[in-house]
Amino acid sequence: MSKKNNENIEYHLIANNSNLGFSKAVNQGIELVVNRGSEYVCLLNNDVEIDSNFFNRLFNTINNDKKIFSVSSKMLQYDNPDLIDDAGDEYTLLGWTKKSGDGLDKSITRYSKPREIFSSCAGAALYRTSIFNEIGYFDENFFCIYGRCRYWV
Repeated sequence: MSKKNNENIEYHLIANNSNLGFSKAVNQGIELVVNRGSEYVCLLNNDVEIDSNFFNRLFNTINNDKKIFSVSSKMLQYDNPDLIDDAGDEYTLLGWTKKSGDGLDKSITRYSKPREIFSSCAGAALYRTSIFNEIGYFDENFFCIYGRCRYWV
């Protein structure tokens, strides 16, 4: 269903009859955006609060280099907004991914400026749709977390 909000921003609501899990649900949205010919898709969890510069910062960063697939944001913990929840994912020597900055003070400058990351947390990130056409969408074998990791492992 296509609608516009009070700021005249077009959005689309996909209502599922059951809980399909994160990966399958976001894949529906990504497919909709790809089929409409959009260059980017932004994924946001339903409990995310963004500031007024959120989209501008993501767009400016992804437009700096055509090789950038995704741009992550610095997400703060819901219950303690002075602490970081996720500032992009890192890859360990053991082949595991881990959240960057998890539990650290939000004022740490390392996580307040652009840097390379392994993957973005899809709770608040911008993706270039052309890359999805090359590598596929999120792995639907992962019901609620780590669906993004299949791309890089």
